Amino acid sequence: MKARNVLQRAANILTTAILVVAVCFAMVAVSATLALGKGEASLLGWKPYIVLSDSMREDFQVGDLAFSHEVDPATLGPGDIVTFASIDPASYGDVVTHKIRKIVEHEGEPAFVTYGTTTGADDAYPVPFSRVTGSYVFSIPKAGYLFEFFRTPAGYVGLVLVPFAILIGLQVRTFVRLLRKDRDQRARVLEEELRQERKARAKLDMMRTLSRMAPIEVPVPPRGKHAAVATGPRATTPRAAASRTTRPRHAPASEPWLRGKHAKRPGAAA
Repeated sequence: MKARNVLQRAANILTTAILVVAVCFAMVAVSATLALGKGEASLLGWKPYIVLSDSMREDFQVGDLAFSHEVDPATLGPGDIVTFASIDPASYGDVVTHKIRKIVEHEGEPAFVTYGTTTGADDAYPVPFSRVTGSYVFSIPKAGYLFEFFRTPAGYVGLVLVPFAILIGLQVRTFVRLLRKDRDQRARVLEEELRQERKARAKLDMMRTLSRMAPIEVPVPPRGKHAAVATGPRATTPRAAASRTTRPRHAPASEPWLRGKHAKRPGAAA
C-alpha cells in the first residue's frame, strides 16, 4: 500500500510537471509567432525578438531573445534602448533595437537618433516616434535558438505535441482507473445486496415450511406409585390390577366363598 501511494504521488508530480512544461511551450508558441519581428501584435504589451546581429553586443548577442514592452515614446530619452521599425530603404520595416543618442525632428515629427553600441555609429535614418514599438527591458541568453528550432516542424512536434500527448495519456489513464474502481465498487455493492436478499428469502422459506408442519406431541409417562404398568395393550395401575385379581366385580353364584371380605372356602379351617 505504501509503495502504491509513492507511485501515485510520483505520477501526480510528473503530470503536474508535464502540464507546466506544456503550458510553457504553448506560451513559447505564441511568443514565437510574435517573434517573427514584424507587425504590431503583442502579448499583454510584451513582444519578444530574436537577436540576429551583434550591433548591441554589450546588452545582448546573436541568438538571445530580447523582450520589449510598449511605451510612450515621449517618456524616452538619450541612453534608453528602443525597439522600432526601420525606415531605411535598405531594410524598411525590419525591427531594430538600438540605443538612443539624441532627439531630433524629422519631417515635422520628433524622432530619435539611434546607434549600435558595438560600432558606435549612428543609424542612417532617424526613428520617428510613430515607428517606435517598445522599449527594451531584458533578454534571455541563447533562447532565440530554441525559438528558431520551435518554428520548425520537428520543434513544434517535440516541444508542444509530445508533452500534450503525454499529458492527455496520463489523464486518460487516471480516468480509466477511476472508472474501473467505480465499477468494482458498484459490483461489490450489488453482490452484497444480492447476498442479503438470498439470506432473507431463505429465512422466509424456512418460516413457511415450519408453519405447514403439524405439532408433534411427545407422551410423558406418569411417575409415582400410581404409574401405569404396561401388561398388554391397555396399561393399568398396580392397585387396579390387584383389585381385579382379588375382588372380581361379579363373582359367580356357585362360588359364594368369593363374596365378601371374610368368606371362607368350604373345607377350610375356622
